[in-house]
Amino acid sequence: MTMRLYDRSSRTLAYADLDPALRQAVERHAEERLLGAVAPVAVVDTRSVSLKRRGLLRRGEPEHRTVGLLLPHALIVLTAGAERGVVVKSTLLADIAAIRRQDPQLVLDTGFSVEARWDGARAVSWFLALGDDPAGRAFHETLHDAVVAARRRG
Repeated sequence: MTMRLYDRSSRTLAYADLDPALRQAVERHAEERLLGAVAPVAVVDTRSVSLKRRGLLRRGEPEHRTVGLLLPHALIVLTAGAERGVVVKSTLLADIAAIRRQDPQLVLDTGFSVEARWDGARAVSWFLALGDDPAGRAFHETLHDAVVAARRRG
């Protein structure tokens, strides 16, 4: 039997409304990765609350955030939590090989895995947590369309 691991809710957000400390982490990452100015065409902010009970064997945080920023040429993903701190990753849209939903027979979760060359490294999969709500679905669709357009441009 599959159980949901998280309760996720997403909302669209203007980049200027992102928490200043998180925005600074994104700007620093973009500068280090030579991504150019951070001018997202879409931003989604997802709150993930763990549905696991706290206990001795429980791993992970009770709550964390995932922010997806779609630039005209790249995807930036930021995760933030009290225990994990802030982690920022990015990939060029042209380097995204696949966008896959989780197999509901293995794990029931919203969001999807993005297989890409994250931060210029070899291709790996990174999970982008999204709510099963209008904001989460819209970001998924917008990202998909942007990746298809990037592939057409070659």
